[in-house]
Amino acid sequence: MKPIVTATLLTALSLTIAACSRNHREDPIDPGWIEEPGLRPEDPEKFDFTPELSNDALRFTSNDLSLRYDDGGILFSRSTSGNVTVEIVELATGHSVSFSSESLWDEGPLKAPSLKINGSEIKITEASIEHINEKSAWIYIHAPKNHIVLVIDR
Repeated sequence: MKPIVTATLLTALSLTIAACSRNHREDPIDPGWIEEPGLRPEDPEKFDFTPELSNDALRFTSNDLSLRYDDGGILFSRSTSGNVTVEIVELATGHSVSFSSESLWDEGPLKAPSLKINGSEIKITEASIEHINEKSAWIYIHAPKNHIVLVIDR
């Protein structure tokens, strides 16, 4: 190839690359836009927790399992270490629930929540203490397509 043709092709190629890189602009990413895996609910409907607050019976209620202390034969225990840790066992069937978090007993989102039902780990999208008083704590646990209510004594 002749040097003039080569220089012309290289100039045209350089201009094309420069034009393309100018058209593709990297805007700063808004951290609020990024969704971290496992932290956003898969079903966007908001669960109305208000009716749950009118009932202070100790209970675990999900789509598949309901364990209520006032039904009898169900043991509830919680950790006295300060962290939110709850164990529930139904003596007649052996159904069990284990819920824990690294958070203390304060209203608001719970850090690193973990839920096991009958020994199987359940994926949680969020968990929080919705209300707390001198007697009880109302915990909301949101798993994919499942809104779970846990009321435990303090």
